[in-house]
Amino acid sequence: MKSNNLYSKLFALLAVMVLLLCSCGTKECKECNGEGYTMKECEDCNGNGYFVVTCRECDGDGWNYCSSCDGTGRDECTWCWGKGDKECSDCNGTGRKTCPSCGGWFSATSSCTYCSNSGYVRCSSCNGAGGERCNMCFGRGYDDCSSCNGSGRIRCDECDGSGKVKVACSECDGEGKIKRTCDECDGKGKVSILK
Repeated sequence: MKSNNLYSKLFALLAVMVLLLCSCGTKECKECNGEGYTMKECEDCNGNGYFVVTCRECDGDGWNYCSSCDGTGRDECTWCWGKGDKECSDCNGTGRKTCPSCGGWFSATSSCTYCSNSGYVRCSSCNGAGGERCNMCFGRGYDDCSSCNGSGRIRCDECDGSGKVKVACSECDGEGKIKRTCDECDGKGKVSILK
């Protein structure tokens, strides 16, 4: 009987030694669920994965100067070239035309009653003004800029007009969580059953 008891004690001792020496004596780590690492919330960005910062493109204003009109809101009228009036094409802007009666060649012996010896008559097309108000810009000499509708500013493309942009956190690469080696199992994913 004593030998049976001795054999069972030896067998139990051998079983414990086998468990200690082989992987059978381990269990999955509860801290990391056997992964060997844990995901901790990033302290730098509070788990957001990004920071909200002032837009550098517009300095937080949400608007940029219009590059088409240099921020003036105006484009020179291409019809009158910024003059506000259109030169009369019949008199080339002079307001007068050569007298049709004397052809501009009156003499001292004969007088032209049509032009009163000046050689010219008032242009009937522009009534002597030399031009007419530009109908495209209504005499202003400019049109509202088509890019910014005359405001001189356009919405910032970088921040879409909000003045703020999101920048990925460099600590967690924008994930919001940081992978850390599990302290409980030293990254092995398993712990001894004797623990």
